[in-house]
Amino acid sequence: MSAQQKFIQSLIQQETKMSLEDFFKDVHEKFYSNYDISFIKYFLELTEHEGEFIVHHSKLVEYGIMSSKRSSDVKEKLDALGLVEKEDYRLRDVPQPVPQGGYSTKKVYMLTPEAFKEVAKGDGASRLSYKIQKIS
Repeated sequence: MSAQQKFIQSLIQQETKMSLEDFFKDVHEKFYSNYDISFIKYFLELTEHEGEFIVHHSKLVEYGIMSSKRSSDVKEKLDALGLVEKEDYRLRDVPQPVPQGGYSTKKVYMLTPEAFKEVAKGDGASRLSYKIQKIS
């Protein structure tokens, strides 16, 4: 049994009560202090919004999942994973002012927390698993 598993077992045996955020902080401090987990609070917030279209596609870049901010690249990634518009994400056309005057339209993808997780995982096998869980 690994040190992490022993730690978790001891929490269970002692019936330790703590928030999920505190649990992640403790595990991070004890075993993974060299990793950046600044994203964890955001991910925990997402768990409260299952099925809602709340994750702006810019979060994919912010958390290092994608390097491109171009909406066409985001769409390509969503399509590659088999994500479905109006089910896994919504597309919004947002007017943006341009320096010369007037407006241009920017495409913004709003993902469900589940779809965001799938993009973060990034492989077809996890997508299949997601669809099976979603159907059940």
